[in-house]
Amino acid sequence: MTITTRMNATPVTKTVSAIRIHVDPRYKPIGVPYWDITAGTLQAQIRPILQRPDFTRLIITIRKYGEAPTARFQVTVR
Repeated sequence: MTITTRMNATPVTKTVSAIRIHVDPRYKPIGVPYWDITAGTLQAQIRPILQRPDFTRLIITIRKYGEAPTARFQVTVR
């Protein structure tokens, strides 16, 4: 996916890897019904969960700690 960084005074466009997660409207009632995950550390955590045969029945909670580019994520599954 192509993104535009906003960290510097001059925006830079670049292509990054992304995972698009479609979200139940109960959890995201406003806006597009998905989240695009571009953080590499979060992709590494979430990819094995999405490869499970039962992933559509799971509730996945993601918590972000800190700000980009040093943010870290906690992923819980139930």
